[in-house]
Amino acid sequence: MCVLTPPPGHYAAMDWLKSAYFAPFRLIAAGMRLYVANRRRVAAVMARPWVKSAMTSAILLTAVAWLAIWLFAGEEHRGRLGEAIRDFWSTTRDVTAPSSEAP
Repeated sequence: MCVLTPPPGHYAAMDWLKSAYFAPFRLIAAGMRLYVANRRRVAAVMARPWVKSAMTSAILLTAVAWLAIWLFAGEEHRGRLGEAIRDFWSTTRDVTAPSSEAP
C-alpha cells in the first residue's frame, strides 16, 4: 500500500496560513477577556459603599466646579469652548468627508 505524503514544508505553510487567519480573532478574544476582567474588577470596587459615594461626590464636585467656572467667566470668554468645538467639528467633517464632498 502506498501512502501519499505531502511535500516538505506543506504543514508549515498551512500552520502559517491558519495563524495568519486566526490572528484577528485571537486579538478580538483577548480584548474581550480584558474588557470582562476589568468590568468585573470595576464592579467589585464600585460595590463598596464608600467608593460609590466617593465617585458620586467627585462627579458632583467636578460639575459644580465647571458651573462655577462658567458663571464667573466673562461674557467674552463664555463662547470660546463652543467656538472651539464647532471649529474642531468642521475640520473633522472636512477630513472625513468623501473626496467628492470635500471643499
